[in-house]
Amino acid sequence: MGSLTLSWLRIALIAVASMFASGAFAQTPQDRIDEFISNQLLYSVVFIRTEVAGTSRVGSGLIFGRSGETLWIATAAHVVSSTSSAQKIETLPASAIQVKMKDDSRVWPVSSPPILTVTHDLAFFGIRVPLAVGGADMWRNNVQVTTAPPGTSVRIAAIPGEIAYGKPGATVAKSAVLSFDSLNGLEGQSGAPVATSKGFVGIYTKSAGDRVIPIGEIEMSASKAGRPWHLTEAPIEPKSAEVCLKVRSDYPVRLTIRGDTGAISPDGKDCYSMRSGPAVIFAPPDAGLVCEPSSINLLPGKNQDLMVACGVNPAGTWMSTEYGVLVVSPVSTGTWKAVGLQGPALGGISGTLTGTPPQLFFQGTGALKQMTNGQFVLSPREMRGELVIGGSPYQLKLSR
Repeated sequence: MGSLTLSWLRIALIAVASMFASGAFAQTPQDRIDEFISNQLLYSVVFIRTEVAGTSRVGSGLIFGRSGETLWIATAAHVVSSTSSAQKIETLPASAIQVKMKDDSRVWPVSSPPILTVTHDLAFFGIRVPLAVGGADMWRNNVQVTTAPPGTSVRIAAIPGEIAYGKPGATVAKSAVLSFDSLNGLEGQSGAPVATSKGFVGIYTKSAGDRVIPIGEIEMSASKAGRPWHLTEAPIEPKSAEVCLKVRSDYPVRLTIRGDTGAISPDGKDCYSMRSGPAVIFAPPDAGLVCEPSSINLLPGKNQDLMVACGVNPAGTWMSTEYGVLVVSPVSTGTWKAVGLQGPALGGISGTLTGTPPQLFFQGTGALKQMTNGQFVLSPREMRGELVIGGSPYQLKLSR
């Protein structure tokens, strides 16, 4: 299980957010561990949207295993099923189900129709997420809590339309077989895992009143359905780790990694010793470069290698001695907004830059709404190219 688990949990892209980033609150070591665990748990949650006959419904689910390129998800059966005119419960076709993961805008295809276990209002289905795809393996398998002391508070790990925690809503009533005091969930939270501060204890369903299906029942149902259950008992804890960056760049750069203990500089072999968990990777601010991945989910252990590609970052303020300032800001991957160049000959342009640096293409309008096109070649400190405004060409050289 160990080596296979590590292959599932390879370093992956994550977005790193901290409730205490401003330093307004002093954190104890236990505070940092609790925050780390909370952040990690949400990467095992998926958001589910279904479309049937023009009607949209939302819910959530829990990733519980992987087989090859398939990630397996448990959710409430009514999230991915419908009732026919003959009052028969039927699974929705795979094409009617959309799945997203935390901090990932992509919609992942469902590999086959869900398997329903109506007795427990559970469903199991897979999404096809290739290995080695950024964001594919940021879920953790050591998130299961089969027993918990009475009085332990729990909360639903989803809010309608988003992967985040809802408000605390119940306490554990018994620990031998998990049961819960009343849990007041919202529409759209069905299928979401329910969590203590250490891990997941079950799945919430609102189909027949507010209730939680204990995770032990979910595991047994998944096994009966022939689906691989790869969750193991919590806790998750940050531990010592080491990652060595293999940087691919046309320009010399020395990267820094920032974890929960601050910025870490590399040793002579570009290796970084730190604690496991979320961290960001960045080039010096004056380097004019952007690197991918820009964030990692670092596992415990040494000798972890990560390929990092760095290229020119178009975003920023560029200056032309003849035409003034051009401000470039990111819009989406491969697209930037460009506004400026107020010199008398140009009068100001506005449009978008698209492409993959160092070559970018511009399309927009000039001050008199003339069609404006052009292309540029970038280096970290210089942008050269030509704009054609209303049929007239202008040679540009900008620096920063």
